[in-house]
Amino acid sequence: MLPGVLAHWSVLAPGTTWRSFCEVPGPRGGIVDLVCVRFSRAAVADRASTAGVLDMTSIRTLLAPSP
Repeated sequence: MLPGVLAHWSVLAPGTTWRSFCEVPGPRGGIVDLVCVRFSRAAVADRASTAGVLDMTSIRTLLAPSP
């Protein structure tokens, strides 16, 4: 199902600023099949200046390349 969703993502979420991530650790211990997000550069920059990143999802967000 993921290849079909990703192939038609421009219809589901128009725009070029979306990033997709597959098999992401979920907040309650499960694995999320697909997550699509738009990053705010200002929010990511501000978050990088805070002390302590405590979970893998936060670490992956901070390490994701800018669009």
